[in-house]
This record gives sequence, C-alpha cells and structure tokens, in this order.
Amino acid sequence: MDLIGDYEVIEVLEEGKNAQIYLVKKKTGEKMAIKIFREQALYSDKAWLSLRSNIQRLQSLKHRNIADIQKLEYCRKCGHFITMEYIQGYSLKKIIETPSTEIKLKDVLKIGIVIGYALEYMRKQNFVHGKLDPSNVLIDKQNKVIKMINIEINRFYRFKNESQTAQNELLEVPYYISPESISINQIIDHQSDIYSLGAILYYILTKHEPYSEFKTLFSILRAKNRQKPIPLQEYRPDISVSMSNIIEKAMVCDRVHRYQTAGEMIQEMQKLLENPDAQIQSSIPTANDFNVFAKSEQELKILEAEEIKGIVSQKLESLPVEITSQKYSYHPTLIMIEGKEGKSYLLESEKTSLGSLKTSDIFISDSLVSRNHALIEREGDFFKIKDCNSKNGTYVNDEYVTEKILADGDKILIGKTDFIFSCRELSHKDPNFAVDSGTIVQNKISLEEPRNRLVKETLIQIQEAQQTLQLISRLEQQLSQIDSEELLISAIFQAVEELYKDTLDQIVILQYDEFLDRNYLKKIKIEQQLQITEKILHEAYEANCNKNKMHCFLLEEKDKKNAVLVPFMYHSKAPWGFFYLESQSKSFSTKDINILAAITELFSSSVDRNEQIQRKVEMEMASKLQKITIKTGGFQYQGISQIYAIEGYSIYKPAKELGGDFYEIRWIKPYLYIFVGDVQGKGANAALVVSAIRAYISGILYSNAINLNIMAQNLDMYLMDTFPNMFTTMLILQWESETGKLKFINAGHHSPLVCTLQNNRWNFTEIEVPSAPPLGINKKIPRYPIQEKEYDWNENDFIFLYTDGITEAKDTEGIEFETEGLKKSLQEIIKIENMENLIDHIMKKLAEHCEGEQQFDDITLVACKLRAESTTTYNKLQVIM
Repeated sequence: MDLIGDYEVIEVLEEGKNAQIYLVKKKTGEKMAIKIFREQALYSDKAWLSLRSNIQRLQSLKHRNIADIQKLEYCRKCGHFITMEYIQGYSLKKIIETPSTEIKLKDVLKIGIVIGYALEYMRKQNFVHGKLDPSNVLIDKQNKVIKMINIEINRFYRFKNESQTAQNELLEVPYYISPESISINQIIDHQSDIYSLGAILYYILTKHEPYSEFKTLFSILRAKNRQKPIPLQEYRPDISVSMSNIIEKAMVCDRVHRYQTAGEMIQEMQKLLENPDAQIQSSIPTANDFNVFAKSEQELKILEAEEIKGIVSQKLESLPVEITSQKYSYHPTLIMIEGKEGKSYLLESEKTSLGSLKTSDIFISDSLVSRNHALIEREGDFFKIKDCNSKNGTYVNDEYVTEKILADGDKILIGKTDFIFSCRELSHKDPNFAVDSGTIVQNKISLEEPRNRLVKETLIQIQEAQQTLQLISRLEQQLSQIDSEELLISAIFQAVEELYKDTLDQIVILQYDEFLDRNYLKKIKIEQQLQITEKILHEAYEANCNKNKMHCFLLEEKDKKNAVLVPFMYHSKAPWGFFYLESQSKSFSTKDINILAAITELFSSSVDRNEQIQRKVEMEMASKLQKITIKTGGFQYQGISQIYAIEGYSIYKPAKELGGDFYEIRWIKPYLYIFVGDVQGKGANAALVVSAIRAYISGILYSNAINLNIMAQNLDMYLMDTFPNMFTTMLILQWESETGKLKFINAGHHSPLVCTLQNNRWNFTEIEVPSAPPLGINKKIPRYPIQEKEYDWNENDFIFLYTDGITEAKDTEGIEFETEGLKKSLQEIIKIENMENLIDHIMKKLAEHCEGEQQFDDITLVACKLRAESTTTYNKLQVIM
C-alpha cells in the first residue's frame, strides 16, 4: 500500500510532463485527487512561491460547477502536491466519443448555460480557466452535476522550459483555444474562455472538433485567424440558424465582436431554450436595426430609473463584496394566489414537488391536480419547472410546458391554482412578511394591481437611486481633498447619517482592535447585539486579508432589531475597522450592503492615495540609495581596492525605479567574493530585502566565515526569520588568491558561463553548478549541505555571472535572448580593448534583440578574467591598497 503523506494511493489518474494526478483515500475513507508536481516544474524562476500564492487564490473559488482545490501540502517522499475534490464521473469528451451518444439540442443549451454561469462567476472573481475543453468538463455520476476541472495553474506561475511546456499543451488542445491565446502580446481573459465554450458546444453538436479538417498545428492556428469553422448545418441540417449564430458569435476571431461576458451568452441561450423559434442575431446590431417606440410618461420614468440604477450598479457591483447572513437575504419564492392574500413558499431545496399527495413539498388540494403533478429543480443559479406527466398539464404564462426555465414574475397554473415565481431580494424582517415554521411565509401584499405596484416601487427607486448617486459623488469629491484619517472617518460618518436620516438607532465606527475588545463593546452597549463567534471573526479576517474581499454581515437579533457590519479595508488587504449600523424600524438588505461597501471603498481609495504620495517620496529616496550602492563600472568602483590579478566590469539596470536584482563584490584577503542574486518580487519590498542581504553579507564576511555552505545556511535562516514571505536566488563565487582555487555555490540561480578566447575563436563552457532551492523559500524543503563546484581558472577564461533579465529579455515576437544570444554576441567581437568595451558590446546586442520592446525584469551582468601576468605565481600577487 503506497502512501503519500496521510493519503492512501488507489490509482494513477493522469501522468504529465510536469505533474502526476492520483486518486487517493483519506483515513476517513473520503476519496480525493492529488496533483504532485515533478521537481523540474517547481525549482525554477520563483515557481514555488508563485504556485503557493496562486493556489491560495484558487482556493477562494467556491462554485457548484467548479471542482474545489483544497490546499497545497508537502511530504518528503514526493515533495509538493495539491489536494482536490474528486469527481467520480465521465468527461464530456468521453461521453461524446461514445458512438451511441446523442444529446438533444435543449440539453446542449443547458450544458452551455451551466458552464456559462461558472465562467461568469470566474470573471467576477478575476479568474481565467485557460484550458477549457471537453476533457476538462466532467459529469458527476452520483449527483448529475457538471464540474469544470484543471483551471490552468501555469497561467499564474512559470515552469522550467515554460515555452516548450506551453507548446506541448497547445498541441493537445489547439481546437478549443482562442486565437489571442496563441498570439504574441495579446490579452487573454474571460473572452478567451467564451471562445472555448463556443468550441465545446460546436463539438457536442457535430462530434467534430472545430478546424479538425486541418491536420497540422500551424494550419489550425492560421485558419483560426483567417476563416470561420465549417458551418454547423453541414454536419447537422436540423440545427437552427439561431443556435448556429450563438456559437458563431462565441467563436468570432475578433474579440470585439465576440460576447463581452458569459452573462450575455447565457441570456441568448436561455432565450432559445425557452423558445426554439427565437431569432438570435449573429452580429452586433447597428442603430438601424432597432425600432423606436413611443413611451408613456410613466414608462419613460421607469426607463430613467433603470438607467440611474445602472450607473449606481456599475459603481457598486465592481466592489468584491461577500455577504453572510444568519437567514436568507435572497429568497427564490413561489407565491400562491388566493384572492387578495395567499401563501409563499421558499424554494430552499434542490427539488420541490407539487401535487395532491399530502407528502408533496407543496400540497395542492384540487381534483384537477395529479398526485405527482410537477417538480421545480434548481440548476446552478436558475430554476426550472418540469411537468411529471400530469393529467391536466402544467402552464407557465398561459402556455403548456413540459419543461421550462423560470424567470422572475412568471405565472404558473396547476389545476385551478395560480402561483407567481419571484426571485426578488427580500429581508425576512420586511413588515410585509412574517416567518412561519421556517419554510412557509404568510404574504400580506396585495396582488390585485401588480402593474401599478411595480410602477410605484420603481418611482420610489428613482428617487433613492438619484439620492444615493448624488451622495456618493459628493462624498468622493470631499474625500479627495482630505489627508487625515480622522477627518476621512468624520466625513463618512456624516454621509451615512444623511443617507439613513432618522431610521438608525445606533451608528458606530470601530477600529479593528476595538472590535476585538469585548469589554469595549459592552461599554458602548453593542456586545449583546453582535454575538459574533470567533469562527465568524476568523472567516471575516480570512476573507478580508487573504481573498481581498469585503466580508459583510447581515445580523438578525432576538429583539427584532436589524444590524449590519461592513468592514473598512486598506487596499493592502488589511482591515482598518468596521461600520456597525443598528435599526429598530429598518430592515437592511444587500442593497444597503452595496451602498455602504461603496462608501467604505471611497475611504480605502483616499487612504491609498495618501499612502501613495508618501510611498512615492520613500521610493525616490530608496531609488537614490540603490543607485549609490549598486553601481555600474569596473571593480575599482565597487568600494573595494583594485585587485591587480583580476580585471572585471559589471552592469546593473533595474526595470523600474527599484529593482530586485543585486550583486556584491568583496575582497577579504586572501579571498575575492562575488555574489549575484535575484530577489522575488519588485518595488520597495524587494529593495528592502536587497539592502538587508547586502548588509548581512558584509557581516558574514567580516566575521571570517570562509565556508560557502555555512555562509549560505546563515543567509538562508536570516531570510526565513526576517522576511518569511520573500526569497532570493543566489550564485556565490569564491577565489583564493594564494592557491588560485575557484569555487561556486548555487541556490536556484543561473550557472556561470565561461568563455575562452583562443586563436580568435570563442569556446563556451556552462559550469554545471549543482543547484539547491532558493534561499529563504521554505523551512520544509531539505537543502543542506549545498554541493560546491570547483573550477580551474585559466588566463584566457572570461567568467560571466548574470540574472534572468539577460536570458529572458524578449523581442516584439516574444522570443527570448537566452544564453545562446549571449554566446552569439561574443562571437561577433574578437578584439577586446577592455572589459567595459566587452560589456558594452553585449548590451548593444541585447538592445538590438529587444527592438525597443519594454522589458519587465532587472538586468545584472558581472564579467571578470585573470590578468595574464597573474598566472606566473600567486605568491607574488600584488594587491594595491
């Protein structure tokens, strides 16, 4: 029995070049999938830390139709692995490849709608799937639920030999990826996933992959940019023009004419699902395609309200707000009409049965109603009603249906009983509703004149939306002129008081430490009302700090008071504090949450703006300091004595004001040390780590630490203790002048390149220095001792130490300079006047390769060689002090 950590291996599910996926079983018996990364996939270019941070991001994806990624774990036997939800079922690809499989058109639309909802959720969470194809869409056998798997992690971190990896993956799924995914310098976002969804629907309908008539990778990619796939009707004449138009619009090469969001595509698919004869246009309509109708004054006001609400929604819905409520804040409801009053049923279950059986979820005492008459099922974020072969049928909006997706306001007739399906947001403290036995709510709303009620409600919403928009705009302008946090809070306090006028019993702004202080809460008499457990506090902190969301609470109190808790957050993800509002007369809803979240977002933006001004001053000072301490020039300019035996030159070019690269050259008689490194990240944090490393190096060397392994261990532990979330790659060179011995030690960095000039020809040797993990990366990764590498340094040997800003510099087509570019540039220069001339030539060739393309990585290059006269005897070496 094989074990991976605490998991028992059942079987291998998949093997790839960079990872293996296993089916395993926990001690509890629960089955899971784990993905183990091969060593070469994780020990290059900061891959491990990038993986860790992006797994944390992926853990935040919680959707019915997306397989859960649970956590990143480690074991000595196999290294790092991810635990994931195991889906016991079949992929769409396997189902479609089965000869007897035939999926009905309406079921194809349902599949598209379900995947579309998952993609729309990912879009709002700023995620892209990146590898969406039929093999990554599974149907759970047990629950009959569609699940998307294999969200492309290498969108977020880089594998070793990444370009080759990406090309190999491209060969596997070229039919489903969007044209921009294979183009250089093109944005890859949610619209790329929409293209893939269109391609999947094309495949389901035709059992042919789009562009499968082309047999080579090049011809497929060229065709995607030049022509449409074979029309659906050539494979399936029974497919409607509207269905074809939906898929065609999803797969348009030019993303401008593609669906802008999955939500747009869902709307058209639902329209076609409800009415197979619906006309769906292929292209975006022009102004001439619309008919203009005269509107009544009231209807125009309704349209004006929608426009104003749209402006407010655009401002508010961009905020990442998550709501936690002890009871429902969203109520899918079925309202039974009986004269002026009736009953309302909350659709809490996945399935709700309607019939004359007393065991039905909704019992209807009517001779025209069958025992099992109809069923309402939840699918993702929508509901559908199905007739269960009833004797008198099921009607929606006076039309007989066997199956239909329900929309807000739909009228349902079963026997002689009318229902209205409602999806509007409610608070169960609304005075028009009273809770009865948890599932049934007595409705006291008059339904005699629904049109008049809608107009009245909408006109009220016009006024509320106008007032809210004016308040937010005025507050935004006011806060832009305030520098003090205290004044910011005061202005926000006044704005909230104005917004809710006399409806609030209590309004308190709590700083985070005050919120955690129970004695303080008792003092201001709100501890009784809050009653928030440590678990909820932990959830709030996790959501606020790790997921970059504002986690808001709707609180229901025993004495019928309503309260709402909304956090103030810095843009750095740390919570500043909370807004606590309490009311006896008002019921808070998600609309209040969104408005308050918008106001607190203004606070975050204002604080962030003030911090940016301060940060700019600090950045300018740090940049000046870095320019003074990390210079370009010959070794005599590096703050050390000129070493007569060695000639050298170095260059350092940060990509931004502050860089994360560094080098250090130190002469501690009789040793010369050269350190070259690359700190993870950029900006002030990386610059701070660089300064700390350089200072620590000086301390180590002047304490007579000669052993390279001890030196690396000390620096490794220092980084883990002082900067737990940062790490650095590093290459260390040690040359002993008395013996001429040259040693290297490598922690995740590029190996040095030795270039020998003999008979007007360059010969190249890449010294393969055994690589250990980067310094400071993780205490769990075994790393000691680090193997040293010795080399015989001859007088014609030029040694180059560099960072990946050299090798990964890209031209306009994304082609990297690589080590081969460095070698090629040297082949073009034979006569070397001095080291500065040599470095200048290399940098000139690097610039020619980049063709003016902006580079995003720092460039560091150190070159050195032995002087010819120094090889006569090391004992006569002169060091000019």
